[in-house]
Amino acid sequence: MELLPDAELEVMNVLWDSPGSTMTSREVVNALSDSHVWKIQTVSTFLTRLCERGFVSKTRTGREINYAAIVDRGEYMSAEARSFASKHAGFSLKGLVAAFADQGTVSERDIHELSAWIEARRTEDD
Repeated sequence: MELLPDAELEVMNVLWDSPGSTMTSREVVNALSDSHVWKIQTVSTFLTRLCERGFVSKTRTGREINYAAIVDRGEYMSAEARSFASKHAGFSLKGLVAAFADQGTVSERDIHELSAWIEARRTEDD
């Protein structure tokens, strides 16, 4: 799966977080207004690129174009994680976790959740 530039990923996050199934470009601009001062043309360009890449669908209703995410967030985030791990940790889960742990960013809760996940994986394999 193709990975997205940061700006397009921010637009995707808005679509994934959308309470409805579709959004107009104006609604996306409004949702991003706290973090960006992007004009509607800029967001429309991002949405067009996302459509061309197969991440978003668009439907015209009268004068409005409605956009919807067609790539699942979990599926995309898995691809991002695999890419990151491959580039920065030699695709080693241990190396990836160690990199975070060495920076002091792994909490006790994280360790507990990882342990529970590992145990669940072990029981699946049995």
